[in-house]
Amino acid sequence: MKIHTGSEPWNHAAALYVRMNVFVLERTIAIEDEFDDHDEADRVYVVIYSDKASQSRLVGSRRSTTPPCGQAELPR
Repeated sequence: MKIHTGSEPWNHAAALYVRMNVFVLERTIAIEDEFDDHDEADRVYVVIYSDKASQSRLVGSRRSTTPPCGQAELPR
């Protein structure tokens, strides 16, 4: 397991992947509501990567005081 905090493009992509899969596809939140003007490229995300299960868990971002609960399987 690896926990990474940062705004690198690859970490940002993993966080967006989790948000898309969990909140938009699974929980049917409108894509326009999930992704808004606050989704800037320099946003810092905390993502937990697990090689064992190929999963990424979005722990939170600096814009939110309450971390979201989202988990999605990353393709290998």
